[in-house]
Amino acid sequence: MKKYWRARRAAISIAALFFLAAAVSCAGPQRQVSLNGISKKHVLDIKASNFKFEPNNIKVFRGDKVTFRIENTSDTLHDFTLKDPGGKIIRDVDLPAGKTVVVPVAFEKTGIYTFYCDRPFHKQLGMKGQVEVVAK
Repeated sequence: MKKYWRARRAAISIAALFFLAAAVSCAGPQRQVSLNGISKKHVLDIKASNFKFEPNNIKVFRGDKVTFRIENTSDTLHDFTLKDPGGKIIRDVDLPAGKTVVVPVAFEKTGIYTFYCDRPFHKQLGMKGQVEVVAK
């Protein structure tokens, strides 16, 4: 009887790994956006859907002020958590299902800022991205 339950647990674990791998592969490729206009103020539309942000790879200049307009196109609650290059959370806002949330951010330091959904397993399934801040 113990062998049966061990085999069953192993089969379930293997099936879960295949599901996780399939879900990650469905997250899609990264899409990069560069905001390098004359103005220091930018509005960037981001779509949050099941397990992805689009675009998820953004490049701006130090000193730029970006207003993220994040539309949650799914019927699930998501979150937008933004960390500075040192790992400190500088924004953490809920994204209600079917709603758009405006998140203003001033990027004063160069480096890689990461963003993700902090709901269980969303980041691990691909709901993440980055903002690269460079000097002019």
